[in-house]
Amino acid sequence: MGEYLVDNQGVFDTGARRTYLAAGLGLFFAMTAVYWSSQFIPSGWMSVLFGLAPIVTGLMATFLLSERALDAAQLAGMLLGLAGPAIMLLGSQHRGPQAGRTHLNPHENMTLAR
Repeated sequence: MGEYLVDNQGVFDTGARRTYLAAGLGLFFAMTAVYWSSQFIPSGWMSVLFGLAPIVTGLMATFLLSERALDAAQLAGMLLGLAGPAIMLLGSQHRGPQAGRTHLNPHENMTLAR
């Protein structure tokens, strides 16, 4: 790998360095916004956003950048990637308001057997 980087002059030419700079700045500002906003929204939402990012990126590249059409394997991968968040979100709706509670509050309405 190191030999490739040294021998291939195209990796460090002016166009490549501009691309690295643009991508680095875009990533820096995007991640700064994401991590700043994480103090205001639940961590579960953040995980869903990060999980959906590759899918949204692939769809945007296909439709907005006129990239080649998605083939069957890519579409199957996207659907499989959507299955995880869908199961998580749909499953949490059926568990009710007590979902995720791991402790008992002794001051809540509890009926004790006497």
